[in-house]
Amino acid sequence: MKNYKLKASFLLDSMAALMLLGLICLVLIPMMNQMHMNFYNEIKSIDASKTILTAASINSINKLKKGVTIGEYVIKLDDKQICAITNENSSKFKECIQY
Repeated sequence: MKNYKLKASFLLDSMAALMLLGLICLVLIPMMNQMHMNFYNEIKSIDASKTILTAASINSINKLKKGVTIGEYVIKLDDKQICAITNENSSKFKECIQY
């Protein structure tokens, strides 16, 4: 604050810095973490959809009804949808495409 030729106390400067640090820690970091998780879920969904379409184009209907394993996904055909299910250690993910 000396640049502005004001006689301000160090307490005011430190409180402004603490408020700025609090704003970053309490608002911006959780918001960026949530955006990262949304992006990760969208990428996972696109990957599962791509795997479903690949499995549907390569395999027959009978194989799909029994279940086909491609990579980390198990592709299974139900009555009106094809689902990709993964059963990892930490999370279970299911993506379905209806036809």
